[in-house]
Amino acid sequence: MVGARDARRRYILLVIVLSCVTLITLDQRAEDDGPLGALGRIAHRIVGPISGAAASVAEPVGDWFAGLTDGGELRRQNRELKSRVAELETEVARQRSALEQNEVFAKLFGEVWLDDIPSEPALVVAGSVGNFERTVMLNKGSDAGIEVGHPVVGPAGLVGRIVETWAGGSKVELITQPGFGVSVRLQDQRIRGPAEVQGRSRTLSLNLSSAELTDEQIDSIVAGDLVETCGCDGSDYPPGIPIGTVVSVDRQQSGISVIVRIRPSLDRPSLEAVKVLLWTPDDSVPPELVSTTAPTTTVSEEDA
Repeated sequence: MVGARDARRRYILLVIVLSCVTLITLDQRAEDDGPLGALGRIAHRIVGPISGAAASVAEPVGDWFAGLTDGGELRRQNRELKSRVAELETEVARQRSALEQNEVFAKLFGEVWLDDIPSEPALVVAGSVGNFERTVMLNKGSDAGIEVGHPVVGPAGLVGRIVETWAGGSKVELITQPGFGVSVRLQDQRIRGPAEVQGRSRTLSLNLSSAELTDEQIDSIVAGDLVETCGCDGSDYPPGIPIGTVVSVDRQQSGISVIVRIRPSLDRPSLEAVKVLLWTPDDSVPPELVSTTAPTTTVSEEDA
């Protein structure tokens, strides 16, 4: 029985082989009108179903082999596409960050109180490492011309001053740091004096001598009044830089002094970019930044 099946298989295989040979021989004569052409057409009709069946069996096998080779190529292309997408996403994020920084710097450049003062833009790269120090680190330093003592400003006004610098970075003491002092003037009344952060407070205290002020002047100081740097003789900061606003005015019981408390406009959490003013007290003050349109009352440090 087994031998009969093997013989039948060999016979079928022989028929397929002979059919292929016949097709090869007679295919070119299939269109002839002569005896060979007729024989070729008969051969096609006989062998056609057999070759079709063989093709239907061989086609899936060929597709499987093609899948093995094409699948590797598809996987390679997929990896390349994923890598390209990641590169594009990184580039989009970088460009978006650059646009945001440009908007901040454009706002800083556009402020009137920066006119005619050389400056260096910088990014805030780190905050203070301790709980008792209010400082930030910048990505620009001595190699960019930044020196200790240079004022630092942000979109809202005075940020602080440079207290340490090195190649590629610098440290800024913020205006809210305890002991930070700056000579200020009330923008409307042009009342001047030294203001300082006392204790752990985040406000500056401006001590005014009531002997130097009239009751009318004192009463004119109200919450919400704008405060700016005065640029007084020997001041560490040029005039006209916004500092903050008045939050309270307290007459001391002794009647000798008045304490004006000022809240800095600095918003530390949102501070991302600043400009370091390449300015020292020895630099000449631009005339347009000094206001002479209103009378001033100068308060000495001894009286404060």
